[in-house]
Amino acid sequence: MIAAPISAAIWLWEGLRRVDCLGGDRWDVLTFGAHHAHEVQKPKQITSFAWFALAMAVLALFAPRVICSASMLALAVGDPSAAFVGRRFGTTSLGRNNKTLEGCVGFFVAGFVVISLFATVLYKSVVSLSTLGLFSAAVSFAGAAAEVLSGSRWVDDNFAVPLFAGFAGWCVLHVMNATAVLVL
Repeated sequence: MIAAPISAAIWLWEGLRRVDCLGGDRWDVLTFGAHHAHEVQKPKQITSFAWFALAMAVLALFAPRVICSASMLALAVGDPSAAFVGRRFGTTSLGRNNKTLEGCVGFFVAGFVVISLFATVLYKSVVSLSTLGLFSAAVSFAGAAAEVLSGSRWVDDNFAVPLFAGFAGWCVLHVMNATAVLVL
């Protein structure tokens, strides 16, 4: 009930920014700096902040809490890790949008560690550790794959990563018959 109105407000700001009724410099204040500088300078480009808000609203409306949380963690931890590792150590180009194999591995490892810790702390009494490990691996792998495949001008990674990661996590929990986690 909270995610949908927040997402709607962010998309309203996005629409106002696109018609530039407040002037480009004021958008940094309105979005609390949650956008990239190059996005504000291109008024026709929808900001990553807006795409992230939409993905979180979709997940909040249709997915259980464990899926929403793990998907958000995948993006929040994996995306900056991929950028850091890819810029610092990346040499093997994946041929898309400056993505590297090293950055993709960085996304997966960081996401897997954080999601594993999150899932183990909250759900180890309900589901086996092997199921939680498989869940963490699926969410992290799907998030890393979505990061590599998105980023074009049609699909923003801040929209694709949470949705792909959430779907992968949901599939694993259903296949492993861990429905007890889905109702918590």
